[in-house]
Amino acid sequence: LTPHRPDKGLSAYFSWRLWCWQVMAGPTSDVSQSNFPAKVVEVTSLTLIVVNAVLIAIDSSTPDSSVFDRCYFFFELLSVAFFSLEYALRLWTAVEEAEYAAPLHGRVRWALSPLNL
Repeated sequence: LTPHRPDKGLSAYFSWRLWCWQVMAGPTSDVSQSNFPAKVVEVTSLTLIVVNAVLIAIDSSTPDSSVFDRCYFFFELLSVAFFSLEYALRLWTAVEEAEYAAPLHGRVRWALSPLNL
């Protein structure tokens, strides 16, 4: 992965977008080696996925409980908010990759690529 860096005089905007792109790329990619925020995002994502899977299993095997249902609802809400924000950040920062450098067309191509649907 190599970042695409147009020089348009908006260096603060582009540096913030580049940093977000490096965080979203993950801690094991070559662009974000030893990137603590990337590790936090990755661990948080994996934790939410595992906990959601466990909660689905528990929900399907236990009788209705209003306390559990309320907690499960709020956890689902938190998960949807987190993954929606993650997707929006990935879409916003997709143009940092040279393959998707065109602002509109690149983002549409990124969004329609198989791993991002």
